[in-house]
Amino acid sequence: DTVSSLPYCNNFDSCTVNPWGSMSKTIFDTTSTFKKGNPSQTHLSAARSGTNAWMTTLDGNYPLLDSSALYSPEFVMDTSICYNIEFYHKFKTEHAFDGGTVELSYDSGLTWITVGGALDPVDTAYPWSTKNWFNTPYVTGLGGEPHPPGWTATSQSSYTQSFRDFKLPHVGQNPMKVVFRFRFGS
Repeated sequence: DTVSSLPYCNNFDSCTVNPWGSMSKTIFDTTSTFKKGNPSQTHLSAARSGTNAWMTTLDGNYPLLDSSALYSPEFVMDTSICYNIEFYHKFKTEHAFDGGTVELSYDSGLTWITVGGALDPVDTAYPWSTKNWFNTPYVTGLGGEPHPPGWTATSQSSYTQSFRDFKLPHVGQNPMKVVFRFRFGS
């Protein structure tokens, strides 16, 4: 599906259009550990709102050597506009080795760009946030050279709101079609 009307919001409970897809980080793979449903783990025992959340393994530990991704629908975006990505999340991973990141692609998944940087400063427009983006400069389980920045270790007990302003690179045609992915590696 393609989303051409922004802003876009999806709570994963009642939305029936613009589905998200779970795959490995490189190929369509139905064995991805990202699943949509009602979480039932100790640290992740419920969705932030409603019933459904996307997470790696809803009712147990994620597997070793996992490389899964959750893909958004395709968005039609203008390279001259500044955008904001915002979501709520919780995590409990092995510090620095396992974790997640957010990436975008404007060439149908041929290349991926990390959204934001490591240890980005707190946005003063949201003073209630103590740290609103990646909490580590690298996550080994995500692979690559150098390893990309992301979230690792254990988040606070409540869901954390993360947000980041960004602009698209000025390459190719305008507007461009963009896909986002939340990637996890262990």
